[in-house]
Amino acid sequence: MNTYHCGRIIEISGLNRFLKKDRGSLGVYEKDKKIGSVAFDDIQAVIFNAYDLCYTHNVMLEFAQRNIPVIFCDNKHLPKSIVLPFDGYFHQSRRMMFQAQTKKPLNKQLWKSIITAKITQQAMALKILNKKYEYLLNLAGEVKSDDSTNCEGQAAKHYFAEIFGRDFIRDREQPGINTLLNYGYTILRSTAARAVVSYGLNPSIGIKHCNPNNSMPLVDDLMEPFRPFVDMEVYEIFFKDGLFELDTENKIRLVSLLDKSITTDEITTTPNQVMHKIASSLSRVYAEAEKNLYLPTMNYLN
Repeated sequence: MNTYHCGRIIEISGLNRFLKKDRGSLGVYEKDKKIGSVAFDDIQAVIFNAYDLCYTHNVMLEFAQRNIPVIFCDNKHLPKSIVLPFDGYFHQSRRMMFQAQTKKPLNKQLWKSIITAKITQQAMALKILNKKYEYLLNLAGEVKSDDSTNCEGQAAKHYFAEIFGRDFIRDREQPGINTLLNYGYTILRSTAARAVVSYGLNPSIGIKHCNPNNSMPLVDDLMEPFRPFVDMEVYEIFFKDGLFELDTENKIRLVSLLDKSITTDEITTTPNQVMHKIASSLSRVYAEAEKNLYLPTMNYLN
């Protein structure tokens, strides 16, 4: 049985940072002065968001051996690349073979399930925020194979207008809400990437996403139902707390949201743990050991 742990997502920011391996820990230095450390066992993912950052080969090798994704961001906090290990699971080649041989009808049904879950989560988010959500709940029940009627697009139009206002436009290059969303979705992507690799799946073979410039379409597929968790946190930051900058406090809030307690139909858990369960379920669906993809409705605990 594959196991996972919900460690910390570490961001390296600031000027003149140097990373090296200090026994079983990642040592963070500013010039010759050590300013912090964290045990490798406690790291889930690492975000490089610093100028003049240097690191040793041993640090990157340790990340790879421990299946820790490393995200490189630009000066707008947008992810530009993610480094993942080649070997993530001892049945990797077998599972990738099943994945590559998946027929279109199965992928179409999988995408229907993912979009149904995404729209349901969007409706739950609006309900929690006391917004109009009934339309989305009804729309979730109308999703067809491969989302052939584009319920996802219809839902997005209603959803973003309700949660962020009629004038909001999702644009990665724009400041304010979009900057906060960019960072939150980066956190989601790193978590999904680790889950995918942990269960021997190839992140470059997607269910629906297909872009020659995207090396991880499967990761983007599986993170879709989790986007509303980021959206709700950004709503709280921007509208309730009146904060507009992606400062350290807001980064911490966005990083920690995947470890918040939620309930599913079965148990109290976290989005992080559910993400790994979904990746595990998908690997079994590909191998025909499981018929339906595990996609529970997730609710925040108040």
